[in-house]
Amino acid sequence: MKEEEVVPEETPKPKSKKSLVILGIVVAIIALLLVGWKYLAQAQSDSATLTVGSGQSQINGSEAKTGRTLKDGDSVKTLPSSNATVSFPEGTEIRLDENTEIKINSQGQNISIFQSVGKTWSRVINLLGVVDYEVKSSGLTASVRGTAFSNEVTGDKTNLDVDEGLVSAAGEKDKATIEAGKGVDSELGQRLTKRAIRKEVLESTWFKKNRDRDQILLEKIRKRAGSPLQLIKNAREVSPSDIAKLRGLAARFGSGGAMITEAQADQIESLDLQSPSGIARALAIIDPQNFSDTRHWSRVISTIFPLIERFGVEKVLQQ
Repeated sequence: MKEEEVVPEETPKPKSKKSLVILGIVVAIIALLLVGWKYLAQAQSDSATLTVGSGQSQINGSEAKTGRTLKDGDSVKTLPSSNATVSFPEGTEIRLDENTEIKINSQGQNISIFQSVGKTWSRVINLLGVVDYEVKSSGLTASVRGTAFSNEVTGDKTNLDVDEGLVSAAGEKDKATIEAGKGVDSELGQRLTKRAIRKEVLESTWFKKNRDRDQILLEKIRKRAGSPLQLIKNAREVSPSDIAKLRGLAARFGSGGAMITEAQADQIESLDLQSPSGIARALAIIDPQNFSDTRHWSRVISTIFPLIERFGVEKVLQQ
């Protein structure tokens, strides 16, 4: 009986150095894209957060700590010798002096706050071009789109002072536009009284302290956003399915379920992997089923990974 010939198994060819290098770069880019997304997660959130400056603050009557998120209908109150700040995702802040209480009626693109008592300072940052912001009291509604103003409520009286921009003030009987350096007094059932900001207000610790904090806030946002806040605006174009696709590709690489062929490595090598469009084309070469729309993925990458454009892939990989 003829002995069956045993054919030896073919030894797999080792991956070339080029394909392994390209694979390493692509994996690192995908990982950093996901890290960049975490940075933008807060920008996409519609939830405000509380920062307790000193003393004690309450949310809905219970003691609250820094970092608490706020939902529509929540009330924030500061106790004696206390202060707090409510920060909205796009950068807008409302700062509460002691013995102050506000209620957040709505958030997102239309922020509405009711102030029942005390003193607040609003620094409105209109990043998206569509955010409406208003603070209501018993006899006055102040509406703005990008400004800074102080608002003090005592019983049925409201005193509003505008430090920057314009505020549209609406009382029970009339309306007025309040410019920077001006103020308005309101009392329930009475007409509005427009005036200049009083000297004692301009020289007060409250006014000076909040002006300084405004400058710190604006500088912080400029540094964080890079090219004037377009980053946060674009972040709203990134969908959960985009992030799921990136995570899925990263998982396949991590498990060995996805590799880069010699032909793909040759194509990717010719691309500019320091630009969003180059990275988008590389993703399309590796996984055309999920990343074929290179124009869309260029926008996504520009949004969630500014490090690539700013530092280049080589420097990022050294970190």
